[in-house]
Amino acid sequence: MWWASKSTKTHVPILKGLTITQVRDVGGFDIGVMWQSQFKQASVLFEGPFDTVSDYELLELWRTHMAEKSIVGSISTIAQPICTGMPMYALITFLTPGMPKDEAETLVAKEISDCYAPYAVDITWNPLSLLDVAEYSSTIWAPDTENVEFPPLAEQVQESLTSITCDDVTRIVYDVLEDDAINQEINSLVSTGILRDFEEVYRIEVNRLTTDAFRESEKTARLFRRSGILVIETADENSCEQLASEIIGALSPKARLRISRMIGRQHLGALLAAGIPAYGWQYNEHVAS
Repeated sequence: MWWASKSTKTHVPILKGLTITQVRDVGGFDIGVMWQSQFKQASVLFEGPFDTVSDYELLELWRTHMAEKSIVGSISTIAQPICTGMPMYALITFLTPGMPKDEAETLVAKEISDCYAPYAVDITWNPLSLLDVAEYSSTIWAPDTENVEFPPLAEQVQESLTSITCDDVTRIVYDVLEDDAINQEINSLVSTGILRDFEEVYRIEVNRLTTDAFRESEKTARLFRRSGILVIETADENSCEQLASEIIGALSPKARLRISRMIGRQHLGALLAAGIPAYGWQYNEHVAS
């Protein structure tokens, strides 16, 4: 198993083939475009002001606007609790089947300005450049690295069935049946000061666009299949388990029923927190056994 290795500079197998290129869009911004050749898809990362986290109605209007674009495959948001004052990030994946890489990048460059500054929604994101994407992803996935690179390359990665450690940071990842009430509970908990130094919590909401065929067969108007991920982070495994127990234990019984640990797939949540398009429906094998 790859994660059993303790050698330095550990590559994660699912990052193989992931590349990044900088393109200039029609608005003159330099955009870092991540490319996954095996899926023929391109992804970009935006940064938004921290108060975007609390404006769910505005985010929903923006996602609905994005769903009108035929090439958008998924829209994910990455947020820390409101009280931290940290920015929200948005990961957009464009589906470009049958297109070579350069053609897909050209299409993204044409379409993207209406994603980060849409004419129909009062929201503005900052599109990240190649260096910005590399720095953000390295900060999360490879916190001890001295040289920023993409894909990020940690000095050491160890993953068990129930946790993952990248360099000196341990994370526990949960799958959350998406519910805005759970988000509010978690935000309220963190606002009470439950987090100590070197402890972080990330909430990731993944919105995968449904197809016309799906909506017709299911007789639903839902534009998205929603899923949530909760990432709990501390400096070591023992303190991470303790913080996870405190947070999960403080949630209401209803909320606890909607949360389960991502057994054998902890890396997927950690990579998504790092702004990397590692989606469960594309990487559905368990790494640990």
